[in-house]
Amino acid sequence: MAAVRLTAGTRLGPYVIQEPLGAGGMGEVYRAHDSRLGRSVAIKVLIAAFASEEERLLRFEREARTLAQLNSPAIVQIHDTGLHEGRPYLVMEYLEGTTLRMRIKEGSLPARRAAEIALQIARGLAVAHEKGLIHRDLKPENIFLKQDGQVKILDFGLAKFRAPVSGELDLTQDGAAAELETRTGVVVGTVGYMSPEQISARPVDPRSDIFSLGVILWEMLGGERPFQGASAIETLHAILKMEPDPLKLGPGVPLSLERTLLRCLQKEPQLRFQSAADLAFDLEHSATQASGTLLQRPSPWRERLARGIRPALWGLGIALLLGLVAVIGYSSHPQSTLSLQHLTYQNDIIGSARFAGDGKSFIFSLEKGMGSSQLMIGRIDGTDLRPLAAPGGARILSVSSRGDMALLLPGGTLAQASLAGSPPRLLLEQVQEADWSPDGRELAVVRMLEDGRKRLEYPIGHPLFETEGGVPPLSHARISPDGRWVAFIHYPSASRGELCLSDREGHRRLLFQGTPDSLAWAPDGRTLLFTCKLHKDSYEVRSIDLKGRHRLLYPLTGLMTILDVSSEGQVLLQEKDVRMGLRCWRSGETGERDMAWLQTSSVADLSRDGRQVLFGEKHEGPGPGGAYLRTMEGSSPLRLGDGDPITLSPDGKWALVAGMEGGKGWSLLPTGAGSPRKLALEGLQPEWGVFLPGSPYLLLGAVGHKGFSYYRLDLDTGTCREWGEDPVDSAFCLASPDGLRVALGPVNGALELRDREGARLRTIPGLKAGDQLLQWHADGRHLFIADADPAIPRILLFDLATGRRTPWKALAPPDAKGIKRFNYIAVAPRGDAYAYSYTRVINSDLYLMSGALKN
Repeated sequence: MAAVRLTAGTRLGPYVIQEPLGAGGMGEVYRAHDSRLGRSVAIKVLIAAFASEEERLLRFEREARTLAQLNSPAIVQIHDTGLHEGRPYLVMEYLEGTTLRMRIKEGSLPARRAAEIALQIARGLAVAHEKGLIHRDLKPENIFLKQDGQVKILDFGLAKFRAPVSGELDLTQDGAAAELETRTGVVVGTVGYMSPEQISARPVDPRSDIFSLGVILWEMLGGERPFQGASAIETLHAILKMEPDPLKLGPGVPLSLERTLLRCLQKEPQLRFQSAADLAFDLEHSATQASGTLLQRPSPWRERLARGIRPALWGLGIALLLGLVAVIGYSSHPQSTLSLQHLTYQNDIIGSARFAGDGKSFIFSLEKGMGSSQLMIGRIDGTDLRPLAAPGGARILSVSSRGDMALLLPGGTLAQASLAGSPPRLLLEQVQEADWSPDGRELAVVRMLEDGRKRLEYPIGHPLFETEGGVPPLSHARISPDGRWVAFIHYPSASRGELCLSDREGHRRLLFQGTPDSLAWAPDGRTLLFTCKLHKDSYEVRSIDLKGRHRLLYPLTGLMTILDVSSEGQVLLQEKDVRMGLRCWRSGETGERDMAWLQTSSVADLSRDGRQVLFGEKHEGPGPGGAYLRTMEGSSPLRLGDGDPITLSPDGKWALVAGMEGGKGWSLLPTGAGSPRKLALEGLQPEWGVFLPGSPYLLLGAVGHKGFSYYRLDLDTGTCREWGEDPVDSAFCLASPDGLRVALGPVNGALELRDREGARLRTIPGLKAGDQLLQWHADGRHLFIADADPAIPRILLFDLATGRRTPWKALAPPDAKGIKRFNYIAVAPRGDAYAYSYTRVINSDLYLMSGALKN
């Protein structure tokens, strides 16, 4: 039975109805007069179904009270609730202005205004999410723009109170307003704005609202949603399987805002911003600079083909089950012509490989251990495998069209050598990667600078891009077949990678954001192939064009990377079996002992007495791994809880942990009796943390709304404030045993000593870029540091009076073969124990993929 609309003059307690304002699936909204306070209010009279179930009504009242307590200018305020003739109603603040839907109908918004609106929405979401409330139905109709520019989120938290719909679910789509509702709340939302996890009936958390906000921001900038279809079913499929096209946003959107947007729209929640607060800080930067001189994307080419013709969908399977919408079975299958051919069967580790100029041969390096390697050349038909004359330890980086090899010699020296066997010519030091231009006359290189930053140059000496610190990886620089572009991979954070293009003037374009792992150009110069990590044992080979449109070519199991693509379109792949090891040493023992637990053991810290080691596991079977504590005698580890371990408290009672794999939410886990404590770090993304002995303070290096800075968190009161001045994001800090001094370094090739309050005491020269500060010696006069040797680092004693570096211990893994890097070294303050972890390639082989580009 349809509800009876209220007429002017009807009283709902002290409220007198004046006029209707609108109606929707949940009821009607009226303007009313509050006779007690003499003000205008908005009253939403909800459907009568709420009154038919006492439990539902009680839940509605409880949640309404929670909403009323939310203190955010971006959330519409609820003043009161009540019942009128069996129908519950809400009394809200009366707003004058228009909905965001009406504004979008007038045309797309300027980038700065769109970012400001999204920023206000994100701040409102952050407040509500802290209270455990998820909107689940964000859309332009639920965003109100007041006349003074203030944004208000409407219907917050009310989606979960929707009444059940009767009959079958109609999946026709009417503009943006098609809605899905269920009694249980498994699938709730508006089709065009639902997150993939909502569609798939998976658990929903605040990151679902972040996805919906991304859709809204996209629509504000481009005038239409990023995922569309002719029907609701096709729209649902687009959300689950299609990637948005950034070029449809227009040329006026800054690259920084585009990156923010694409991160919001990641299919997997763990790849999005992990909280609305994090998103708000990112948007604040975009809002303040959207009208400035930020890097702009080039103007899109005009589409030559009429839209409306959609690509054929590989696989299908959208089923309705028990009235719920669940999308299943969509998958991309490899073409029948695609094949993999095993090329190598050596027992040695393959360090690098490239096609020779003829495309019929390939060159690869076999690592023998302890920095030794041998270059080999073979044919893809499996014949004529033989050694190639080259300096010992050389790795192949690129082969030119003129028959020259770019080789990486031990120590990071770039050399040029001919396939004919001429002696190598040394070109440049501190190089990590290189790639020949199509004419074989120029090189693009990734090199390490003196301050630890990484720089992309093309040609040598002409910088195109630099990292902001020594930590973010910069890799896989590849020149396009026409020589116009250099593609590369950059990881601004541990969990977010970017596949980018740069022209010869340094103008960059973001193509893909997620977890790219390797790349190579297709022969046509209009397409790139890249691998993308999905989970710990799952990769995909994808193709992507210069507009950022990408598709699945082949799903992979195991760690597979793309090394090269021949002129015939054949792909050279490498498969690796990688493990992380953990070794420890204690005073009185003759050598190191293997202390690894699972396959990804990574040391974080040692207890002050040197008897226990704190370490983490990235994965534990199908689970997420976590933080562990183990005695140095090798007892069974104690699992402390989820998270990446950072350090132990001075008394050994607490372990500081970060969210898994770069996630947010730092916590303290008890090593004995007690309950975990979540740290109040709203708006901060910590990179490291150090306890300050003799105080309740925790020092943090973290990214906030002003960028990277140092902070001091009071663990007793929860207050957090900036600490010290002139932060350096590539520096680490150590606290003295008495907690009165803090060492920071490396800072411009030196060590800084500061007091507990952050004031600079003095500067001590003697550190090098890449040195690691490990531990303050118990004598208070020395530091344990690890040198920057990329092979096998040594532990040194650094004299705080003179800056003198004295060798203390050399790490002694039983076999350096296959070790790619040393992850971290921990030392006990008295020097009676140390532990370190490393990443080792156990085995690797080369494969030839054919048919991937035949479409």
